[in-house]
Amino acid sequence: MMRHAVRQVVPLAATMVFATAVLAASPASSPCVAIQISSAEETPRGGWGSTFSAAKTTDLTFMALFLSSASGEHLLEFRVFTPRGFLYRSMKVPAVLAQVGSGTQQRKLAGYPHPVTVKAGSKVVLQGTTYWRVDVPFPVGGTDIAATSLYGTWKVQAYLNGSDQPCGPAASFGIKP
Repeated sequence: MMRHAVRQVVPLAATMVFATAVLAASPASSPCVAIQISSAEETPRGGWGSTFSAAKTTDLTFMALFLSSASGEHLLEFRVFTPRGFLYRSMKVPAVLAQVGSGTQQRKLAGYPHPVTVKAGSKVVLQGTTYWRVDVPFPVGGTDIAATSLYGTWKVQAYLNGSDQPCGPAASFGIKP
């Protein structure tokens, strides 16, 4: 029998406290610190959530936080796992952790039929400490999630530069009808 945790939307201030606690728990050698999740439809004020409705959400946004000392261009991969622990999707994006000019850049990635847009990191300050932030969309509306009732607690894990080892802690989130 599956147990489902009751979750509620976390206000932005509480999320910053949570992210700071996760940051302190991350290994010093890892540039990845935390993953937060939002939905434009369900967390419209810039906050982050933990449970989302497949009927109300078009895309989730996965936000990866990196140490400010991390710099340069990296290959960021998010592996998203279903409530039963199966790999649902792997999304790779080139991410630049540096101040870059305006304009869209693209890179050709192995296994992708078309060039992928480079995600430019932006600086964010949480409780006096500066981090890099990279946002990546995750489609929910119109996907197999609602069509096949893949509801429950999901997990997303970040990997960096083709490593088989996660570069930071996983994040869990719920999807309901």
